[in-house]
Amino acid sequence: MKNWKIILLHFAAFIALSIIWCFSAESVLRNVAPELNYVEIWIKLVIMGIIILFILTLISMILCLVKKRNS
Repeated sequence: MKNWKIILLHFAAFIALSIIWCFSAESVLRNVAPELNYVEIWIKLVIMGIIILFILTLISMILCLVKKRNS
């Protein structure tokens, strides 16, 4: 697999997971803290989730590129 395909695949996965997280964050917040219903908490949860997804996707992409280069 070429480098640009690996990067494109990881970018598409990041976008898809971010969209899924944006739509499911409200139900996650409702299950974790049902008494809290603040928009600020939901926004912080979405932002932190997307940052974590970005870091994990970036690590995965780097590992795939290093593995490809070594083989």
